[in-house]
Amino acid sequence: MVSLELQSNLKIGSMVVLNVKATSVSITQSLSHDSLLSFENVIPMNIESIDSGEILTSIQLKTEGISLESIITTKAANKMHLHVNSKVTALINASDISIVEVL
Repeated sequence: MVSLELQSNLKIGSMVVLNVKATSVSITQSLSHDSLLSFENVIPMNIESIDSGEILTSIQLKTEGISLESIITTKAANKMHLHVNSKVTALINASDISIVEVL
């Protein structure tokens, strides 16, 4: 369930460790500056590795201190012609992110 309030031990500006499921991380190669999106988290990233299966593909993404995994269909990965060191943008809905730890 999504909580609409902050936990009692959490204040705005607190340092936290976050978690997001790999299936909740979408990627795009082309995003214009005037694109209107409902995604709150739009993160430019580089592809570190790609592991393709028959149905799903796991893509390891990295940027300044952030590592993410995106799992998309192999069909979508093939259509996008993804390869290691490609620049992509990760898209994550705020409601898909959970707080693991308050530092």
